[in-house]
Amino acid sequence: MTISDLKTQSVGIIGFGHEGQAFAQYLTAHNVRPVIYDHTPLANWTASQTQLLTQLGLTAITGEEYLKQALQTAYVIVRSPGVKFSKEQKTTIEKRGIILSSQTKWFFEHCPAKIIGITGTKGKGTTASLLAEMLQQSYRSGAIYLTGNIGKTAPVTFLDKLTKQDLVVFELSSFQLQDLEQSPNMAICLMVTSDHLDYHADETEYHAAKQAIAKYQTQDDILIYNADYPATKQIASLGLAQKFAISKSALKQLGAQIKSDSEQILVRLPNSELEISTQARQLLGSHNLENIAAASLAAALLGVNRSDIQISIQSFTGLPHRLQVVGEFEGVTVINDSISTNPDTAIAAINAIQQPLILLLGGGNKGLNYQNLIETLMNDSHLKAVILIGETGQLLQSLLKKAGFSGHVIPPSSEFSVAVEQAVKLAVAGDTILLSPAATSFDMFANYAERGDKFIELIKSAYGKK
Repeated sequence: MTISDLKTQSVGIIGFGHEGQAFAQYLTAHNVRPVIYDHTPLANWTASQTQLLTQLGLTAITGEEYLKQALQTAYVIVRSPGVKFSKEQKTTIEKRGIILSSQTKWFFEHCPAKIIGITGTKGKGTTASLLAEMLQQSYRSGAIYLTGNIGKTAPVTFLDKLTKQDLVVFELSSFQLQDLEQSPNMAICLMVTSDHLDYHADETEYHAAKQAIAKYQTQDDILIYNADYPATKQIASLGLAQKFAISKSALKQLGAQIKSDSEQILVRLPNSELEISTQARQLLGSHNLENIAAASLAAALLGVNRSDIQISIQSFTGLPHRLQVVGEFEGVTVINDSISTNPDTAIAAINAIQQPLILLLGGGNKGLNYQNLIETLMNDSHLKAVILIGETGQLLQSLLKKAGFSGHVIPPSSEFSVAVEQAVKLAVAGDTILLSPAATSFDMFANYAERGDKFIELIKSAYGKK
């Protein structure tokens, strides 16, 4: 389906968040006038949403029946990430012959440039950003674009100016992958464990949603995968691409071996080998070696030389809200890891800290299994105190009690500011305060970034008063 085809169809955009707004602007720029369907009543929209709707001259249908009305009137539906259809709604879609799309699906179908797609339960934003920096160092054939779930630039905003010489680094969540019928030219599948079980029926469905990263690849494509994770290996068994593994164990195949003890990564290519040092890196945590290895291997396969890869590793400071060092206050190091919305990311953050640790945990509950996190807390010798927050905090309190945890636990607070205040009161010089919630932010904030920004604001305010 082309943009010209849409001009004669009834097009509906489901959801008017970041992606919905970007696609609405894209369509109206091409003289297609979609109808917006959103669960949130128009009266509760933000000023920027209302302003954009007026500026584009579009109609919005909102409220509880928004999906029902969309399925009754639209012929083409562009779904925003996280919108899920029931079995009954899927039946309606099939009976009416509705064409389903999304911003990601549309982009993949119409992109002339090569796409480097990156997914995983954690690490995809860091890997995508680091790889983009490596490519910027020495890729001269065309422009480099970084987009997708990372949220900086919506892909449709630059779709029209792409050429075959450009490269698009695309971070992909399970929500964006689940309805794709096309895989990227180069796919990177990092560690896949468990997440988003408030949306996906179970872990199996979550893993299945990730499969499009590799499923449709051809013999001309490349797949990089982390061989240390069973779910990732299963996904990597799909498709026909040439496959390169990443592992902490010795590799007999092409790929990248992580030598944690020496902080070295051995990249083995078809016709050469590269020894890359990560000793001077600024990214915290041994888990980030997996992300560095994936980015380095991809960059090397795309022709980036060892020197430029090394420079990028040394200069890359990471992303906001991902083990972000806020600063040192009266001898207390403060780290913002608000991006942590599942137990695996929190475990990685905890393991990255070697100082006495005051940990803020909890938030919205999305039905995840926290047993591995509980075991980490039980065995961490650096843990000074655990400060719990929200609904997940209540669950963690119960699990810690059941496990016989003898450490200092501050019961869940429904006020984020109270939890931060408690952390500051407990901390002394030499301690580290870490926000790594292992839970969603939606119980108190619009997203993890807002939570992280509030954390930084509260920390600076608290220490500014002393």
